[in-house]
Amino acid sequence: MTSLPWFLLAFGIVLVIVGSLLAVVAAQSRPLKKRRRPEPQMPHQEIRELLNHKEQMPIPNVVICLGVLCVFASMCWRLARDFR
Repeated sequence: MTSLPWFLLAFGIVLVIVGSLLAVVAAQSRPLKKRRRPEPQMPHQEIRELLNHKEQMPIPNVVICLGVLCVFASMCWRLARDFR
């Protein structure tokens, strides 16, 4: 039980590294895509569609966020155990 926070820390670090590598691979596999911005010449319907378009959070970002949460939980767990 005493080593579990350390394993959680190691798992979080691995997740951050894997997420970073996934982000690099994903960035190299797709061409640079500029986000379209509304312009005054566009029809109102097209502007409305641009503003209502919802983008999903990419998988590498989710993996990195989970890794940071694991690291944070590990640190909090170890601090709480020390002050108990």
